[in-house]
Order: sequence, then C-alpha cells, then structure tokens
Amino acid sequence: MRLLARILLAGTLVGVAFGGLINLAVGRSGLTGSLVGAVNGATITIVIGSIEILWLPTRRGLALQQAPFLVTFGVKWLLYGAVITAVNVAAWGERVLGVLADAPLPPSSLTRLSVVFSFVVTFGFLFVLEVSTIVGRRTLRNIVLGRYHRPRAEERFFLFVDIAGSTALAERIGPAAVHRFLNRVFRLASDPIDDYGGEIYQYVGDEMVVTWTVAEGRDDARPIACLFAIRTALDEAAPKFEREFGVAAGIRAALHAGPVISGEVGGSKRDIVFHGDVMNTAARLEQATRDLDRRFLVSADALSRLAGTERYAFEALGPQALRGRAAPVEIYACAEGTDMSTTERFEISKTEAEWRKVLTPEQFRVLRKQGTERAGSSPLDKEHGRGTFVCAACDLPLFASDTKYDSRTGWPSFWAPIEGAVRNSADRSFFTVRTEVHCRRCGGHLGHVFEDGPKPTGLRYCMNGVALQFRRG
Repeated sequence: MRLLARILLAGTLVGVAFGGLINLAVGRSGLTGSLVGAVNGATITIVIGSIEILWLPTRRGLALQQAPFLVTFGVKWLLYGAVITAVNVAAWGERVLGVLADAPLPPSSLTRLSVVFSFVVTFGFLFVLEVSTIVGRRTLRNIVLGRYHRPRAEERFFLFVDIAGSTALAERIGPAAVHRFLNRVFRLASDPIDDYGGEIYQYVGDEMVVTWTVAEGRDDARPIACLFAIRTALDEAAPKFEREFGVAAGIRAALHAGPVISGEVGGSKRDIVFHGDVMNTAARLEQATRDLDRRFLVSADALSRLAGTERYAFEALGPQALRGRAAPVEIYACAEGTDMSTTERFEISKTEAEWRKVLTPEQFRVLRKQGTERAGSSPLDKEHGRGTFVCAACDLPLFASDTKYDSRTGWPSFWAPIEGAVRNSADRSFFTVRTEVHCRRCGGHLGHVFEDGPKPTGLRYCMNGVALQFRRG
C-alpha cells in the first residue's frame, strides 16, 4: 500500500504541474488548471497503480506478466491509454470541480493535448517499469544516477538461497519442467525480498543471491526475516507445487557480511558487481549447509552486524573450516523461535545486560542464547565424584552425581534430574523436533533429553557442561 501511495502522490504532482502550466499557456487560471490536473492525475494513477499492485499478482495478471516483453508492454499501454482517454474526454477533473466551483469545461484542443501528454508520460513510465523488472529497480536507478560509476567500498549482507533437490528433480521431470519449477520459486520469493528491502543481485542456476547494504539490512534483522518470509511463501504454495511437480519447494541458505568493492562493469551491457572475499565465503557457507545438515547458516560476522535478532534461535556451531579458505569461520545455525527466557516467567529474571555481567561469554552463549558447547570440551564430562551438579546461572541443584553415567558422547549425561529442578519444552528449531531442557528457576538452556539412556528411566539428559557447576559432598 505504501507503493500505491507513492505512485498516487507522484501522479498527482505531475497532474498539478501539467494542468497549471497548460492552463496558463491558453490564458486560463493556473490555480484551476492545477486543481483539475491534480484530480485527473490522482484518478489515472490510482487506477493504473491498483492494476499494477493489486491485479497483476492475480492468476490472470501473472499470465500477462509472463508474456513476451512487447506483448506485456503493448497490452498495458492500450489498457492504461483507455483509462487516460476516458478521464480526459469525460473532463472528470472539471466535472468534480464544477460541482464545487461551477468551473467551465475546457476547449477540445486542451483535452486532446492532455490525452497526448498523458499517453507520453504513461509510455515513459511503463518502459522504465518494465525494464526495471529485467535489470532490477535499484540497479537501473544506480546506473542512471552513476552511484557506482567509480568503484566504492561498502559493507553488505549477502544471502545465498539454494533450491534444495532441484538436480534430482531435473532427472525425474526434465529440464523444461524444472525451469518452470525454479521460475515459480523465484517469483514467490520476489515479494518477500521487496518487502524486506533486499536487492536480487543475480540468479545462478538453482540459486539466487540477495544483498543489502549493512545500513539497509541491520534493523529488525531484515535478511533473516526475509529468508523465513520466503520459506513461509513456499510452504503456503506447497500443495500447488505437489500437484504440478510432485514435490514441494525447499530451500537452504547462508548469510554472511563484510566489506566489498562495488562498481559498474561492462561495455555494451553494463552491470553493477561486487568483488571481495565476502562473496566467496557466503558461497562456501551455503555449501556447508549440506555438510553440517543445517538449513540456514549465519556467520558471526553477519550476526554481529544485525539488530533485532531476539526473535530467532541460534545454535553455535563453532569455528568451521570451509572449502577454499585457510582460516575457519565462526558459524551459527538459525531457526525461527525465541530464547526460553522470553516465553516463560521464572523466579530469577534478569536483563540481557545483567546476565552478561554474571556469566562468562561461553556461559551466556549457551545458557541465554541456546548455544551448544563443543563435544569433549567440558571437564565435567569426566567428573565422577560424589556431589551435586547445579545451574551455573542461579545455583539451583539440578542433577545428583549418582544419576550421571558415561554416554560416550562428549557431553555430561544423566539418566534423571532432581525432581522438579528442570522443565522440558518442544524445540522445533533446525527443522526437527527435540526436547529441550532448561532450568526451572532461571530458564537457562541446559541441553536436550533423548530416549536412548540406561535403566531405570531409559532417558539421556545430554547437558552442556558449561551450563553446570559441580558441588562436592
């Protein structure tokens, strides 16, 4: 609706300027002409804008959009020309003002001039609009304004989105059908990308690359919100995909951020490109989604540049070696969800800043951000003395030493907690369902419980050692 409002405002202002100037040129009142132009401009643009924004996304509108360029352009121009002619020939603006001010109707020569002017303006508007859908609105704007005529350094987010399973699908249904499949996915993704201010940099096979400057993408963690909005759009369209292609569309993605050099390249075909290690790293991160069996990976560099990430759950995967890179990259898996402490009320409650003061960085990452420590990193995994394991955040007794056993997983494991010490919840992050365990008193994330433990319970409480402290005796 904001786009429709901007189009309406622009059309009204053009009408005001044209109406005022033309009426002055023929010896009529410039103020009256401006008012008439405002009414005509607003009427024409609200009709055309409604067609562009509200009708074109419908089934019949999409059929027109997917037609060849000249067909789409010609049909739109004739349709919008009919609207323009009707408004001007009917003297709509004069009739509206005539009700209020008894304004005389204009001469026929002025009506013809208004129709011609409106047709020319509409032709230019449509041509720019249709070309912008091919090269991208921002790319066209930046080339026209010369923003990247000279290379410039800037910080950007890059979101690599891969359509999962498209290679196997091509073998089953053929390349032509896969092209339709990918086109449908990319079209569904375009609205969320526009909604969250992203810019489609390029399509590469079954992958698309979306980018934001850090300033544009920081607030509300827009790149992350965009990715989940795309996934929601694909989930809603899943029944149609299954009927037509026999499979629903799934995606894998990776987000990275950092400095790049942006600039224009090319001669007969100009484009704006980005150079830098950030692009290569983002591509390697997307490949790592398969190796790490995670659907969405976010680098620490990207996460540190985002604001408003509290709505999402992050699993720290630690430094990971990526193909083609000598230095490891700190990676987090990301999913929709919240920290447990934001959804329940606990006896002990602190702000994030207060928790940071009383916890070490690693304790904060695990207890408050649902992280996972590296297997084998905690000395408590080898602790077999008599005593009690307590919450590292609030000192609540959680597990008795006589329930601890060696699960050979690299994490401290117990077959039962102290009665009433912990709470469980369904953890639907990372595209699977697990049972999360958290402290009953402060809500700190402890780990997960699995049904592969020893007797008498058959349960394995797999805990992060950094979330615990051991009290002897």
